[in-house]
Amino acid sequence: MQDGRRARATILGTSFVLVQLAQVVLVILYEKVEYDTFSFYFSKVELMRWWTSAVHPVMSSVQEFLPIGYSRLQMLFAGGSDFARNQLNFLVVLGVGLYLARYMRAHFFAFAFLALANATLFMQYTGYKTDAPLAALSLLLIHVVSQPYFRLQITVITGLCLVLLSIKWSGGIILAVAGLLYIPTLWRIARERTPVTADFLFAGGATVLLFNALDLSTYIDAFQKTGSFTPTQSFGVAPLSFGWKNLLVGLPQYLSVCVVETFEPLWRRLRDIQQLGPFLEAVTFGAKDYVILSSGEMRQSLTAFDALAFFASAFTLVARRDDAFVRNCAIASLVFTAVVLMAYPYQPFWNNRYFLPAQLLGYVPLAWLTMEWCGRRFAGTSVVLIATGHLIISAYYIVRDHERNLVTINDISVITTKQIAAGDLPAPVWFPPIYRQTLTERVFHGWLGFKVVYDSMHKTMTAADPLQIVTDSRASNADYSYPFLRERQVANTTLIDVARTSLSLDKPFVICFSASACRLVAQSSGYAKIADQGPTIALWQKLQ
Repeated sequence: MQDGRRARATILGTSFVLVQLAQVVLVILYEKVEYDTFSFYFSKVELMRWWTSAVHPVMSSVQEFLPIGYSRLQMLFAGGSDFARNQLNFLVVLGVGLYLARYMRAHFFAFAFLALANATLFMQYTGYKTDAPLAALSLLLIHVVSQPYFRLQITVITGLCLVLLSIKWSGGIILAVAGLLYIPTLWRIARERTPVTADFLFAGGATVLLFNALDLSTYIDAFQKTGSFTPTQSFGVAPLSFGWKNLLVGLPQYLSVCVVETFEPLWRRLRDIQQLGPFLEAVTFGAKDYVILSSGEMRQSLTAFDALAFFASAFTLVARRDDAFVRNCAIASLVFTAVVLMAYPYQPFWNNRYFLPAQLLGYVPLAWLTMEWCGRRFAGTSVVLIATGHLIISAYYIVRDHERNLVTINDISVITTKQIAAGDLPAPVWFPPIYRQTLTERVFHGWLGFKVVYDSMHKTMTAADPLQIVTDSRASNADYSYPFLRERQVANTTLIDVARTSLSLDKPFVICFSASACRLVAQSSGYAKIADQGPTIALWQKLQ
């Protein structure tokens, strides 16, 4: 019996090790460029290098109110390369996974399979977006507050909370839940007179050190200037608009979309049937208005697990599960789901990654229920099936990742239900494997117009040549400056915001961002345009 258990554990462990080894190789070899994080977070990190008491480089309103502490940590992995790497997200998720493997032995493999079957997590923990580490660190925080008091526990909790807030505002939801869940432990500490003075002193010191290092003053600045800690809308999603109506409408939409999108491969094959569009809208209460056309654009997979995790969390609370970690994960998952649904009118195409912390937390009670009900009877068979399924799903994701595909894939991301109903389907466009592309082609995948200007800059000037970058804060145009700033030094680069100062050009090269800035450069005499991306970005050279 003992040998059988060991063999099953070896099978499962080997399957996960193989997948992670493949991920390590791809993380090292190939960038995964995701549009919004690459353009908003990292460009703000670079612009901050120019920040002095006299010079305040232009940022869009979105950038201005985004904390960038975690992004700065990501940038530490840039090394000597031109672009930041993806290692930090991978290490955070893998580290939390190894930690949980130690403390979730009975249910870990079921949990790990559920987590890695989530396409959003699998896609993002080797990419730039920060939802995957946010979810992993949320899970770690809930586990820490679920433990009896241990040495420096309060300091650890404080550090995790500050890191979560440095990623994005939604980390505050987990922080608040964790604080409430930790109250019974604090009560026991006070009642039993546990010596915690040193712990509180260390926690205070960590707060002082990390608050500025992680750029958390952004939230205070936002509140002082706007009266809100979250004054901007999220990328591609409606602005925050808290209301019970959003929850009552969004919850059935979210749960139904979770189930429907599990069958996304079927909808792709039925896209020629015009009735498919109205059918999908009807069964999801109007929420789903698209179908993923490219199998390499991985936003959906076995998302029915996400709906099951929601119900498993609710059942866990009703069943009064004694395990504090399982119970607390269920509470945090339900609260996070409710708050996000209240904050955003549900939009599945963009919102799915915002639910990732709730999904990962909900997989803990779902794994518990699965092993309690099925694990003992079908342990041997289920282990082999889980390992096989894990390898098949993971291999498919690794090979056909839309941002790092190893085979040729269809580059058209989605078709709308209206296009299906009208029979107006786009012709497929095939995208070659990533190893056939140059570094700049990989970096600028999805916004190739910027690549034209970037390539031209490298052909006509060196990193040491003086350069002026002209922006216009009224046009929120600094969002895409990161690739151009990454190789520049403050000493040989000048930033000009035409909304704040008059335009004065005297350097050999000029790059303009936004149509208004480019018009002003065009009106200046003595410069010839070398390359452009329409009216919004162009490279100019001074005439001899």
